[in-house]
Amino acid sequence: MFDLTEGLIRRGYTDAEIHGILGGNFRRVLGKIWS
Repeated sequence: MFDLTEGLIRRGYTDAEIHGILGGNFRRVLGKIWS
């Protein structure tokens, strides 16, 4: 997870964008995979 976060930071994503990606999208995808 940290490698993903670091990669997003290096690519210039803002804190808000990273939070949206890791918080919303990531949880939604995992929820669909694990259900």
